Amino acid sequence: MVATMAMMIVGCKPSIPDYVIPPDKMEDILYDYHLAQGAAVQDFKDANFKRSLYGKAVLKKYGITEADFDTSMVYYMANTAYLHDIYKSLSEKFTRQAESMGSTAGLVTIENASDTASIWSGAKTVLLLPQAPYNRLSFEMTADSTFYPGDKIIVNFDTKFLWQEGMKDGAMLLAMRFGNDSVASRIVHISNSSHFNISINDAHHKGIKSINGFFYISTGSIETQPNTTLKLLFIDNISIIRMHEPKPETPANPDSLKRVQDPSGANDTTRNRPNANMPASGDSMRRNQPARQGGFQQLKI
Repeated sequence: MVATMAMMIVGCKPSIPDYVIPPDKMEDILYDYHLAQGAAVQDFKDANFKRSLYGKAVLKKYGITEADFDTSMVYYMANTAYLHDIYKSLSEKFTRQAESMGSTAGLVTIENASDTASIWSGAKTVLLLPQAPYNRLSFEMTADSTFYPGDKIIVNFDTKFLWQEGMKDGAMLLAMRFGNDSVASRIVHISNSSHFNISINDAHHKGIKSINGFFYISTGSIETQPNTTLKLLFIDNISIIRMHEPKPETPANPDSLKRVQDPSGANDTTRNRPNANMPASGDSMRRNQPARQGGFQQLKI
């Protein structure tokens, strides 16, 4: 299987200018920023006002201005190697936080591990910007002999937005080509920071020939917005699981059930066989009795 991806190229890390907020401090700021944005959207009535208010409160906490933050983010968006590392660390923090609160999001329940396999060999994290060609991550896989008719494919991933204004409009498409060249596809729209999963199964047992799909963020009206408008989508914990169809349970052998029910191990024939130590049956007893006349037994004197 070969995965091919069209995505932004993360280059070498240049030295950070003095006017840019250092990566470790930027990570702390963005952590609090995302928590604040999550709290703001709890109240849909005043969500936009609270997002702005809470965002300014975070900047005030760290003693920086909006201009400092915007200038630093413009630099990091132009040098995505740093931004990639920052968001990878942030994702791990958010995951640990969710697990400490009892969350099981992102976990796949597997009843029989031998029937499942991870088939994703691409990057587990990616940054998408609303600017072509950096707004799309594509992949394609060719099925091999480890795929069976009836298999199910499950894609899991987490999203984090850093989006100052405008509509968040992303999507993930999964498509599967079967042995008869028919195609099935599923799409999930991405408009918030959350966990997502999408799946397709070979319901008609035609066999899977290939799997392909993409992650995408719309460019929208980015051309009319200033460069300091922050818009990025961080996708993390990408995984694709192939799951074999559960095998039907084998019916129990009736003979074995009889042996279990009858501890003596006797089968039907043995149980019906006369036992010398048991009284004769009624029929045999009647055959051995003297003949009757007139309803009275005839006696010899």
